[in-house]
Amino acid sequence: MRTRAKRELFVGLQYLLLGVISELAVIRWFRKEGSDQVIQIVAWCVVFFVLTLLRFTIIVITSQVRRDQYQTISRRNWI
Repeated sequence: MRTRAKRELFVGLQYLLLGVISELAVIRWFRKEGSDQVIQIVAWCVVFFVLTLLRFTIIVITSQVRRDQYQTISRRNWI
């Protein structure tokens, strides 16, 4: 498989995992039958948004760390 196809597959799987985790959290919080469905949807969106922000934060941190490592290696090679 090409690199782009692998990346797209992993991104899709990550969002699927985020959705499943959000759904499980909402189901656990709202176990009783009489809870309002609008509140459940809002809670699901909040959990999903927080997990997505966490995912983006991890991506940014890892890209910064990788970029710094490559710059130091390339500087060593040019000396």
